[in-house]
Amino acid sequence: MKLYSDTIATFLGHAERMAREILSKECQIDVGRTRFTIGRTTWPLSIVCFEDDSRWGYFESQFYQIGINSKLVGTIKDSVLRDLIRHELAHYLAFIFYPHTKSAHGEEFKLICKKYHWPETVAAASGDLPSLIHVGDMKSEAIIEKVKKLLSLASSDNPHEAELATLKANQLILKYHIEKSDLQDSKEFCVSTLMESSKKNSLMLAIYEILTHFLVKPLLFYGRGCVRLEAAGDREQIKLAHYITDYLVLELESLWKSESKRLDLKGLRAKNSFYVGIAKGFSEKLTQSRTQFTPVESKGLIKVEGQLKAQFDKFIGGLSSSTSGQVLDSKALESGKQKGRDLSIRSAIKSTEKVYRLS
Repeated sequence: MKLYSDTIATFLGHAERMAREILSKECQIDVGRTRFTIGRTTWPLSIVCFEDDSRWGYFESQFYQIGINSKLVGTIKDSVLRDLIRHELAHYLAFIFYPHTKSAHGEEFKLICKKYHWPETVAAASGDLPSLIHVGDMKSEAIIEKVKKLLSLASSDNPHEAELATLKANQLILKYHIEKSDLQDSKEFCVSTLMESSKKNSLMLAIYEILTHFLVKPLLFYGRGCVRLEAAGDREQIKLAHYITDYLVLELESLWKSESKRLDLKGLRAKNSFYVGIAKGFSEKLTQSRTQFTPVESKGLIKVEGQLKAQFDKFIGGLSSSTSGQVLDSKALESGKQKGRDLSIRSAIKSTEKVYRLS
């Protein structure tokens, strides 16, 4: 999970300046503010902070991104940070100069370190971080459990019970965030990967649409031959987004298999249309439930969503589009809408921020 805050932004600004200096002065590479040039090709220079208990840093070639463990913010000495950045830049440069290398810390990686006369400590693989016991926020954990139970009741055979459960889930999420938005220390902003695929697909877009109703900012993050569905928000809503995604990945596939057999729906166009319909039907149900908010709740919703957007714009930037220009199958679309209106989010697979990789 990637983390953002004003403190982290200051730290990353310092790390990026250090990286530009290393590339420019030590590697004699032409460097701009956000990119560097090798030959006739420019490469992005992007550093983020992540949360992890097993590694200090990483270089991710699919997204041309360097990560530094958030536990080092405010604690790491400049001399150590410089070597850590050199280590990850060595991975980056090895990827550029030796694109077919298979060993992360193999001969090519070591050649890069030797070429720029970096100390032996740079070439050494990053050591493991000590295992840490995570102590959760008891109040937020309890609220998440309550929301899960309410969402599971949202397809009750009793229409009144289903409608009331949907409304209560929305109100509980909103009430918690209105209270939290007034706290002085609630400034941490998180981004976590929910799904991965070789390209954007209708299942990913359907889950994207559904997540917009749960006070997180879903976004599509495009890389080299890869796209990710990510969620941005606070820790509690990120956990809920993972829970919802865990369930929907399997449930939507199951619903498609059942409905395609029952209605004789065939082909990718019908499947895509069915998923679009599910997202539309579920969104209509949640949107309708919000019309029953009190004036105070409606005002609070505007406030919380505004704060979420402001944090997103500040730390992440423009929102990626989830739209698709495909021609839809009307029969499959209507079937999906009905299933979306009836959809409830029950117990998902037990996992800790699982990432689904879809073929």
